[in-house]
Amino acid sequence: MQEGEVKYIGDPKSISFDILRSKDVTLQSYLPSVVRMYSYLKGDIKESEIPIDVREGRKLICDLIDEKQLMNPRDFQKGDKPTEKPIVKMTDVCFRYEKDSPDILKKLSLNVCPGEFLAILGGNGAGKSTLLQIMAGLKKPQRGKVYFKGQDVLCIKEEKRYLQIGYLAQNPMLYFIHETVEDELYKRGEMLKGKVEGIDELLEEYIDFFGLGPLLKRHPYDLSGGEKQKLAMAMVLLSRPQLLLLDEPTKGLDPTFKISFKDILDKLIKSGITIVMVSHDIEFVAANASSCALLFNGEITTKDTPSNFFSENYFYTTAVNRTVREKLPKAITLEDVIKACKWEKYLLAKSASH
Repeated sequence: MQEGEVKYIGDPKSISFDILRSKDVTLQSYLPSVVRMYSYLKGDIKESEIPIDVREGRKLICDLIDEKQLMNPRDFQKGDKPTEKPIVKMTDVCFRYEKDSPDILKKLSLNVCPGEFLAILGGNGAGKSTLLQIMAGLKKPQRGKVYFKGQDVLCIKEEKRYLQIGYLAQNPMLYFIHETVEDELYKRGEMLKGKVEGIDELLEEYIDFFGLGPLLKRHPYDLSGGEKQKLAMAMVLLSRPQLLLLDEPTKGLDPTFKISFKDILDKLIKSGITIVMVSHDIEFVAANASSCALLFNGEITTKDTPSNFFSENYFYTTAVNRTVREKLPKAITLEDVIKACKWEKYLLAKSASH
């Protein structure tokens, strides 16, 4: 659907073909990555040959990748492993909800470094949201310690902790108590006066930054999912936190808004904010996080760069990696495949010139 009307209708192959022919980049972001990857590598394609999933695309796409690309010197790291002193340090954390219930977290240890964008993945019920709330100081572990900038997070005065650590829950409507977007923002600003430097300027900056100006007179509950997310995040960020904790922030968001959301996170990281995000959105995490961790059986079992994390895991990996790992084992996003192919074209052109 587009602007209240049905734009395309049909089976997956025919819709994919029509959207590819339209050359509409925005609409193409809705297509599966396997479809977009095949279109990039093949060029002119027929509707009947379009692969719509990994099973259909694996052989077709790998056949289009030259064997020489296995020698490609370019790796796909999304950032180096952090070596700075951690801003968050969790040591042997154990947590259970009831006295006789099993532990949700079991002697869990984790470090998060300043400027890091850490994504935590794991199955439903693995304890990801619980971990985030313990990191924020909202829940107290039965055993173990959580340190924020070297200080026990539970020993930091609550008011100060809320200013330094921003927490955005899965449901943004939990943050709304007023009748208009304007009241939510400006009354939050009033609460922070005297506690946050330049709050008035920051308020106007975030209204512009998140595109909330046209929404100020609307009721928060009447906003779209993406608009609610932006409003809630603006409210959390007004305290100028040094650490931002996000619980499933891309849940239910369309591909177009995810691009805008990526830009927002990039700007926040450049401003010095450290981000920890819990997510099931493997494709978004692979393209944007600087490091990834897997929560399994109450522990962090793996933490690495996205390239290593996803390429060495078959269950928690991207459709792109499942499709091309035979030829490009470190490629985890469509952008990685495009870079590899452009590099191959460069090598061929260079050898031809000699």
